[in-house]
Amino acid sequence: RRWQRNHSGGPGDLRELVGQLRRNGRDKEVQTLVASRRAELTGKELALCMQACGKAGAKNVVILLSDEVPRLLSTHDFPPQSVALALNAMQRCRARNANVLPALTG
Repeated sequence: RRWQRNHSGGPGDLRELVGQLRRNGRDKEVQTLVASRRAELTGKELALCMQACGKAGAKNVVILLSDEVPRLLSTHDFPPQSVALALNAMQRCRARNANVLPALTG
């Protein structure tokens, strides 16, 4: 839990976590931290996190992260390539989220 002691709450910390997740998607602690702060992610970052967690087979984290998709779509902060990444991640680990799939595929 070293990370929480050093945590200053700046936006850079979340970017760092996203980077860690992309480099090593299997890290459970990083997955949990990113999922708990998912509301701060941009569409692009969220999709990258979903991709990393999908590759690591972290189905629950992918579902948690996907909950943010409708909000990001409504603010137009979810580019088409992010939609493709997110869908891909959900299919890869067979994550079902009834609230999100229509928004992504619609």
